Amino acid sequence: MMNIGHGYINTVGITLKEGRGFDPILEKTDLDHSVIVNEKFVQDFRIEDPIGKRITVADTLNFNIIAVIKNFYPGGFWQPISPMALFLSGPERLYYLVVRASIEDLPDVNEFLRSEWLKVIPNSPYEGFFQEERLTEAKDINKNIKYIYIFLAIMAIILSAIGLYTLVSQYYQQDQRNRNTEGSGIINYKYCIVT
Repeated sequence: MMNIGHGYINTVGITLKEGRGFDPILEKTDLDHSVIVNEKFVQDFRIEDPIGKRITVADTLNFNIIAVIKNFYPGGFWQPISPMALFLSGPERLYYLVVRASIEDLPDVNEFLRSEWLKVIPNSPYEGFFQEERLTEAKDINKNIKYIYIFLAIMAIILSAIGLYTLVSQYYQQDQRNRNTEGSGIINYKYCIVT
């Protein structure tokens, strides 16, 4: 479950598969009675024709499904997609401000947000971050996993080569012992290898 504001879906670029988003005109109804779910929610709970269906939360709160959104990764690409329900919340229950801006405007927007933050809440540190930082973390984890697999592949090749060398050496020693026991000398053995 996730509490969101009116513009969240458009700001982060979530695709609406069917239905409508939260409407400022219907805010009272949407606050108390509406929910948006993702495809995984519909699939896991086997809901057919989900728009208009009622779900119950915490055994007492009833919400009507007003939209289905495409699946997305809210916490990172390494976490599996889980069923999600988005609820419209008032400002008292929202904890993050999400801003969308063009790449060239990001530093200016971030500086503006920092200065406004210090005006409104001077005793609390500004902890803004770029979504790219979160994606970089996911990329670093994937890169490290790739390096681990490359290392393991190289070690497997080295161990296989050592094992093959050991088998050939044992075969050569056993063959040499057999030839020595049968009476053939080393000179004859070398002659057999050359020809």
